Amino acid sequence: MDIFQNKISYFDKIKDAIDNSHCVVIMTPWKQYSKLKNSDFQHMDKKIIIDTRRVLNLVKNDLTYIGLGIGE
Repeated sequence: MDIFQNKISYFDKIKDAIDNSHCVVIMTPWKQYSKLKNSDFQHMDKKIIIDTRRVLNLVKNDLTYIGLGIGE
């Protein structure tokens, strides 16, 4: 399913996709996303997380967390 060929990278595991990324955007409420912790984001180049479903429960110490959608 390489629709975009070499224009984007494909990964089988969430943690592999996060490593060395600049920004993570979560757009689905899948359970595997809610299990992510601060330590899962430690190898990002820029630690910017945009959570459009508010599924993450992170400590905002060394990352920029933007929670969008319903709620606080």
